[in-house]
Amino acid sequence: MHPLEIYFDTPPESLPLEWSRAGVTSVRWRPAATFTLVPEAKIWPLVLSPGGRCLSFNRTLRRISFESLPLAVAGRHRRGRFALFGGPHLFETSPLGLLTHGGNARFLQNIIGWLLDEHESVDAPAGKSPLLESQHGLSRVDNYGNGERTIASVERVLRKTGILKALNHGRWMP
Repeated sequence: MHPLEIYFDTPPESLPLEWSRAGVTSVRWRPAATFTLVPEAKIWPLVLSPGGRCLSFNRTLRRISFESLPLAVAGRHRRGRFALFGGPHLFETSPLGLLTHGGNARFLQNIIGWLLDEHESVDAPAGKSPLLESQHGLSRVDNYGNGERTIASVERVLRKTGILKALNHGRWMP
């Protein structure tokens, strides 16, 4: 299968913010980047990867993780609101786009509604999502010891399939 045809679905339980999952049965994704949340930032996970069978590969640290990680985040900056996504296909209508699949259109409506709503009551809940609690141990493979061979093997597969090309070392500065 071509890398841009691969997909996975996230169930409503992977949408930690109540307002975002209203009327959503599932959200379909293509492989996407994940986010690291800094504890003091006013940002919350909007969607978490399923974890388990859905792995995350950190190219910089050469680490494989099977944890649930944020695929999309939402937050506030001063008086404004924002939502960031780890990939573009979620809301595209092109042949590779996923807007018509599952609850993607309803999910987009929920996000736009939150972005445009001026009431404080639609803010994200305080505190950390229990799905984000660290689960190191068997849920992560690091690039040392026996993990080096595993990481090299995964990199070969990602390179052969063309997925590694999409994981360039992008630099983004706010």
